[in-house]
Amino acid sequence: MGYGKESAKTIETLIRARYPLVYVVSFEEGRVSRNLKAITDARGKQLASWTITSGLELEGGAVLAEMKDPIKVLDYILQSSANGLFVLLDYHHYLNDPVVVRRLRDAAHALKLTHKNIVFVSPVLRVPLELEKEIAVIDYELPDKNELQDIIDRITGSLELSAETGVPSAEKRSKIAEAALGLTAEEAENVFAKSLVQKGMFDISIVLSEKEQIIRKSGVLEYYPARESMKGVGGLEELKKWLAKRGKAFTPQARAFGLPEPRGILLLGIPGCGKSLTAKAAGALFDVPLLRLDMGKLMGKYVGESEENMRKAIRLADAISPSQSRDTNGPTAIFTSSCCFDHTNFSCGIALNLRMHPSVLSREDGVVKLRDMTKAYFENGGMEVQYNVIDTETLRAAQAKPTEYRDLVVRIAGYSAYFVELGLDLQNDIISRNENKI
Repeated sequence: MGYGKESAKTIETLIRARYPLVYVVSFEEGRVSRNLKAITDARGKQLASWTITSGLELEGGAVLAEMKDPIKVLDYILQSSANGLFVLLDYHHYLNDPVVVRRLRDAAHALKLTHKNIVFVSPVLRVPLELEKEIAVIDYELPDKNELQDIIDRITGSLELSAETGVPSAEKRSKIAEAALGLTAEEAENVFAKSLVQKGMFDISIVLSEKEQIIRKSGVLEYYPARESMKGVGGLEELKKWLAKRGKAFTPQARAFGLPEPRGILLLGIPGCGKSLTAKAAGALFDVPLLRLDMGKLMGKYVGESEENMRKAIRLADAISPSQSRDTNGPTAIFTSSCCFDHTNFSCGIALNLRMHPSVLSREDGVVKLRDMTKAYFENGGMEVQYNVIDTETLRAAQAKPTEYRDLVVRIAGYSAYFVELGLDLQNDIISRNENKI
């Protein structure tokens, strides 16, 4: 299915489950549309796309220019007999119109009985209160490292570059892709082309420079390049030792071993004691840029604006992390990593969540191994571990047919809940956790 595999799978699940209204948050209209086309082709559905400037473009290329009106297009969809997916681009501008909201509520109930779905694609999440229970929202994922490497390969292939004229080695190709994490596919293509024009090769510094500009445009994050040094930080010797030790978790060797990157550190102190300098120096020590979240910029004057700014900041910060490869060496590697610090320093405890494949408990030796592994974790300083013993197929089936899985209980992080009653984002978070076997 190409780029955005997880998001595309979620959309396909919602379509199969006959969710009438789906809201996809993404700047990448082309990338989303390509995946929607793949879904409709696979399921024998027609794809129609609407914009306020062109009207409604039907399968085959015919354009209904008279359907530019945002209410008329809804009427057309309701009256259409097509087994289709209707994509409305930048429709968020019209969701503050009470007539549009009422028509969409009518559509949500009417489309449930048909094979038609409406998919909104917009870079801005704007869901009226009246439609919160009717619309499923998906934050479309940015390209991961593998997708960015595919883009690099496509560019080098189209330009017929040779090893002497710009084809990167496998190691450099990996570093370039990591540097571009957080960019959209189009942004990545543009910056790669810019690098080839300016330097005649793929240059990481140009990629990072472009990323800095994009982060600056977001308005809620500030980008600090890795320039400071721990030598400029006075005192804090124990913290320096800890950071130097944990910095090794950002290396390719650590990822190959299955060691996850450090999650974070909380620095508290009076103004002027070196908190900001330490954070910048830590970025340089780990060889990653520092992103600063400005709480003043985060707060918006409109209802829901602050939450949207926070989602945007977290989505961007998460996507440009050094690597998305985690827990690849199984639960024992996770336990080893988790026990590298003293858990008794955390008075409220530390919840470690693991998802195990049901086959682990289907045989006696699997039960014994899980028991012994858990016991060893606690003996080595672990405080708490929470298991979900369920496979991905069951969780996706519960998403598609929630009425058949009402009694499915999952462990979240300190509490249990019925899976089908969770929000879609939290359901997808549980599904994205690795299935571990021993």
